[in-house]
Amino acid sequence: MIESDACVRSLISGIKTFVTIAHGRGFPIELSSGTLARPVSSWYDNDAVVPAGPWRRPTSREAAILTCGFVPEDYGSAISLVSLPRSILQPFEPLRAAAAVGADNRELNALLAGSTFDDATHSVMNYVNTHLRTSTDVEPVEELNGGIYLRAPAQCTVTTDPNSGKHIGLHVDNWNNYPIASRGKAPNRITINLGCEDRFLLFVNIAIGAMYERVQALVRGVYHTTAIGRVFMSLFPSYPVVRLRIRPGEGYIAPTENIVHDASTTGTTAWDITLSLRGRIALVPKN
Repeated sequence: MIESDACVRSLISGIKTFVTIAHGRGFPIELSSGTLARPVSSWYDNDAVVPAGPWRRPTSREAAILTCGFVPEDYGSAISLVSLPRSILQPFEPLRAAAAVGADNRELNALLAGSTFDDATHSVMNYVNTHLRTSTDVEPVEELNGGIYLRAPAQCTVTTDPNSGKHIGLHVDNWNNYPIASRGKAPNRITINLGCEDRFLLFVNIAIGAMYERVQALVRGVYHTTAIGRVFMSLFPSYPVVRLRIRPGEGYIAPTENIVHDASTTGTTAWDITLSLRGRIALVPKN
């Protein structure tokens, strides 16, 4: 049975966010007014879905649904906002400084090519493997498709199709291609903000399996997770997207193979720089 949009425009309890950092400038989470399918822009795929503004601060009830005051046991259905030691990120300072003075994509790529950041990346990997890997019995973390990413400023969503170059909007990762019912067991990822401005993680707080249960009458036989997410968002366009603010030096740990998501550089003027690693990553560092 397909519910009406009115039935699911209010937040449903699902993916929880654990915030380990005290944000002096306020609560780091905002909510959209829903989603917009097929944005009128040559930059986007025809089937793309993006958040619809305006953004607002969640009510106290919504904040209680979205967050938790304890570390969730299941890393496959939760998100964490973490801060890495400054000493670990210091070697990336030339990149941040260049972005801060207006370096563009070409200049930053030249800096990456001319001065290796391999040692710095390996130091971060060692830190994550030592302090954030869920167990020494699982495979160590690995660089996600190249490790360091450069993204243009002022982008509603940042992920592009490698073939067309167009933005794909809110989507689900498929690095390991787990079955829908097992998506919570797939490896998660950590993405660290190496740039000089705040960036955002966008996500819908419902696991892809739960989305599928709500729309399966219309998508029976469809197993492409991004397609399922797009159907859900087209049926329930009033359901809000969560926007989690990630400041320089912070990172998010998220199950991006289990949630509809993307990153955003809305409101920025400098190029965005991140380091992404994939593995079975705990939501908080070990003592």
